[in-house]
Order: sequence, then C-alpha cells, then structure tokens
Amino acid sequence: MEKSFESQILSMAGDSLYANNDLENAAVSYNYAAEFSKSPENMEKAATAYYKLSKKSKITSREREYMEKAENLFKKAIFIDPERIDSHYYLGMIFSERGDLVNAVSEFEIVQDHPEEFSERIATSIIESYIFIKHARYEKESEAYSMLEDPFLVSFYEFIKQYIIGTDIEKGLLEKHDTDNPYVAVASEIKEMYGRYFMKEDIKKKIPNPVVRFSMMIGIIFSKKENEDELVEFFSRSDLSDLNELPIYTRGIVSDFLSKFGLTRQSFKMPYTIQQNISAAEDMILLIKQLKAEKISKEEIQGKAREIYPYLPKEDAKAYADFFELIKDSSYSEIYSKLERMKRDIIEAIFRKLRAFYGKEETLRIFRLIISSIDLEEDEKVEMLKRMEYRISS
Repeated sequence: MEKSFESQILSMAGDSLYANNDLENAAVSYNYAAEFSKSPENMEKAATAYYKLSKKSKITSREREYMEKAENLFKKAIFIDPERIDSHYYLGMIFSERGDLVNAVSEFEIVQDHPEEFSERIATSIIESYIFIKHARYEKESEAYSMLEDPFLVSFYEFIKQYIIGTDIEKGLLEKHDTDNPYVAVASEIKEMYGRYFMKEDIKKKIPNPVVRFSMMIGIIFSKKENEDELVEFFSRSDLSDLNELPIYTRGIVSDFLSKFGLTRQSFKMPYTIQQNISAAEDMILLIKQLKAEKISKEEIQGKAREIYPYLPKEDAKAYADFFELIKDSSYSEIYSKLERMKRDIIEAIFRKLRAFYGKEETLRIFRLIISSIDLEEDEKVEMLKRMEYRISS
C-alpha cells in the first residue's frame, strides 16, 4: 500500500471518529496520517482533536498533556504552511489560556488579516478585542518586556504578575522602584532578584538547582522581607517535596509555579549528575570571562580545564585533555576557541542527560530554565534553545 494511500485511509478514519466524537482515536489516526504524508492538514486536524480533548479532560495532567500535543502540532503545521489560519487561531487560544497574551495577540492578528479563510467563523469583534488589549494594556507593558530579554524570565514575569498587580505588594514595588507603572515595577523586581540570586557565586553553590532558586524568588516576593535569610536557608535545604514551612499563600503560589511549568517531583530533585554539569558550565563561562579580561594564565586555564572536562562524554573529554596538556604551545585565540566549543559541549551534555531522565516536553521546560539560570549572553541562550528544540522535535 502506498504511503499516500495509507495517509488517505487514516485521515478518512480520523474524520469518521471525529464525527462520532471519539476525539482521542481521531487524533491518533490523524497523527499517523500526518507521519505518512507530512501533511499540515492532518497535523492541524490532530491538533484540533487534542485541543478539544483538553477542554473535556477533568484531570489536570491529562489536560496539560493534550494541550501540549495540540500546541506542538499546530506549530508544526504552521512551520510547513504558514497560511494555516485555523492553526493560528487555536494557537492564539492556547497562548491566551496560558496568560501569554502577547503571543496570543500575534496569532490573532494573523487570523484577523484572513477572515475569509477562517473556518470557525469567530466574530471579528472577539479578535479585535485582543488587538485592543495590545494597544491599550500592553502599551504599558512594552517597557517591562524590554527589560526581560531572557525567554524564561518573560514566562516567569507572565506567571508572577497575576499575583502582584492590584495588591499591597504592587504598592510596595511602585514605591521601591520609583515608577507609576505596575508592570515595570514587577519586571524591575524580577530583574533585580535574578541578579541577586542567579548571578552570585555563593547562592549558586548553596542552591545549585535553578527550579529551587526560582521558587525561592517567589517565596521572598510574597513573604515578609525580614524573613529573607530564613527563606534562603529553607530553600538551600529543600527539594520542594515539602513546602509546609512556607506561609500557606506563598506555598500555593510556589505549587502553582511548579504545576504551570510542568515540573514534577522528580524535577525538584534534579539529579546530582545534572547539577554537576550545570556547575561545570558556570565554571567554564567564568573561565572564558577571565581569559577575555586577561586575568588568568595558561597554567591556571589548564588546571581549571582539568576540573571541568571530566563532565563531558569520554570521547570529548579525551580530545580536550590532549589539547590542554599542550596548552603552552597554543595561542590565546586557539585557547579561546577551544573553551567556547567546550562550553557548548558541556551544555549539550546537560541536555542529553535530561533526555535520559525526562520526557520530551519536561526536558525542554527544564532545559529552558537551566539556560536562563546561567550567565550566557541572550543571543547564546536563544541559539541554544532553538538548537535543542529542533533536536528534540526532529
């Protein structure tokens, strides 16, 4: 049987199942059809079935699973055919339901430009309401977004602002950051705390798990400031499996953060081997900075590199060991190039280890969080994320 014919049969089966409201099996049939034909139409049909399943599911984990599958398939359909207007609409709905109205507006604007192609016939006024949001409320937020270039920090901002705007905490932040724009005040606080808890070596050593550090930021924002030292101590010994020492409201927000970002109890206790790789990546970044600032000798580089390359796969470690044993004969430009490559290899090793412990979606979430927690340039972070997203989806 030809692949194209198999695809047609599976797609027709999906249509029949969908018509009979058997959404789960319809999604599976469409998915198989899409795999045979690489058809964006079947991807879109499968995604729509998963999206509607997510609306019916009463189990949170299943709802999230269906929504993730829908999002990934809609994105794949758009990648192959950017004119899939239904896919843009549903993707906008997914972003909107997640609270990511900035990306929701982007998708709805595309839909608004093609009303004649949109099969759901959603009233233009609904989409126009999102355009209004963009030009009204989000005009006030443009400065806030410009302060948070890191993709994960933007996601964290989207999550945390809902608990702050309109509360006494907002009033305190407006005064602290000397602004009348609450969104800028929230972004300023996040940026300041990120610098304090993610860039300082003593905190990174005390709390190596970035999941725990972001949770600590939440704890400090919503708990009394005079308890900051106690909270740092709590989070330095916590694996987040027991939050009972936190105030009830704070505990609820930390739990919501972990749930919203799809993190499980496994993730809280990020395997020690991965935490070692994170520390090795941070040591490598510091080493490169010292080299660029001409504050380190070749002998010191050799000693530091010997401590780091054991965290690489054996074949890579051997190649680096051979190079650094002969470092005296190498130019500084060669050393810099080698260190940069070694840094990328260590970060890729983190990704490979995550894949050994977690599923695809959880791997990406935790990898995004890890990348945001280490001191890379923003363009490097974006490049790393794109490369790993492509690798996990191919």
